[in-house]
Amino acid sequence: MKGPTGQGINNLLCSTSPCQTAVMVNAAIWDTYGNSPHGFCSGCYHVKYMGVFYVTGYDGPPNNRVRGYFSSVGNTAGGGFVAKPGPITKNALVQ
Repeated sequence: MKGPTGQGINNLLCSTSPCQTAVMVNAAIWDTYGNSPHGFCSGCYHVKYMGVFYVTGYDGPPNNRVRGYFSSVGNTAGGGFVAKPGPITKNALVQ
């Protein structure tokens, strides 16, 4: 998404006509940052889970928050997604 967050969310939801109520986005959820275990990378994110997040809108000022929900989360070690929510206890998107 290009531009300010609100504009990017609007472009994402309205990329087709009529506008969509939710758009699926794959979300990488990482737990650590640093060197890779085998030395291939000195500044890497260790992605622990992959999630499916649906973007549903944007709350402009004063909140400036992306609206949406997680539908599933999969452990990268196990490969693939699960039908039920994963170990996330608090969902938050940061800018």
